[in-house]
Amino acid sequence: MTAQPGGRLPAPPHLAPLQDLLNTVNLESEEDELSRETFEGWCAARGVTGAGEAERRRLQTFREDLRSWVAAADDEVPPAVAAAVETARLHVTVADGRLRTTSGTAFGRLVADTVEGIRTAQRDGDWNRLKVCSRGTCRWAFYDHSRNNSSRWCASSICGAREKSQRAYRRRVRPEPGPDAEPA
Repeated sequence: MTAQPGGRLPAPPHLAPLQDLLNTVNLESEEDELSRETFEGWCAARGVTGAGEAERRRLQTFREDLRSWVAAADDEVPPAVAAAVETARLHVTVADGRLRTTSGTAFGRLVADTVEGIRTAQRDGDWNRLKVCSRGTCRWAFYDHSRNNSSRWCASSICGAREKSQRAYRRRVRPEPGPDAEPA
C-alpha cells in the first residue's frame, strides 16, 4: 500500500488494489509505475508474468477509465470499464476453501483483485467513499473516512490548503464587482 498524503488512512483491504492502481501515477511529478521502464517490476511485485506492452497500455487506459468513474461518483459501470473487464476474461474459482477471481490472461491477472474489490465495495455500500482529489493537478485516489463522507481533497493540509490559497489569491487579484459597481 502506497503511503497516503497528510497521514490519511488507506482504503479498506478490498479497495486497496483499486486505490493502489489509481495511484500508480503521480500527475504532479509525472512519475508512472506503469511506464515502460518500471512495468515489468510492478507486475513481478504482484506475481504476474507474461505481461507485455499491449497489457501495459491497456492497464494505463483502464486506470484512467477507473479514475474517471471514481471521480464521477456513479454506481453504474461505464462502458469503457465494462469492456476492459470483458477483455480480462475473469472467472471465479474456489481455492483453499475461498472464492477467488482469476484469469488466464496477464491483463486479467493484473486486474482481478481490483475488479473483485469493486464488486465487494458495491455490495457492502462503501464504493462511494473512494474518491479522487478535486485538485486538478493531483487527482490522487483516497478513501473518505469522514463521518459525513464530504472530503474533497486527498489531504486538507496539502491540496486543500493549496486550493484555498489559490482562491484567495484570485479574489485579491480580481475582486468580484460589488452591487454598486457600474456595468462595463
